[in-house]
Amino acid sequence: MIQTKIVRTVVGWYNVYNVNTGERVTISPDQFSAIFNTDRNVTLACYEISREQAARIGFKIAA
Repeated sequence: MIQTKIVRTVVGWYNVYNVNTGERVTISPDQFSAIFNTDRNVTLACYEISREQAARIGFKIAA
């Protein structure tokens, strides 16, 4: 599992940070709803995702 921090941007997209590496990806509200099973009005959150989910949103995953 990968720990993430999620911050909603001013324009409504989401910056998702890998807590361990500091890597950041920006995802659309539609991607956010598909990956994270939560309300789209979230402004700040911590969430654990699988390696598969992390790879799907664009994190670099070491083999």
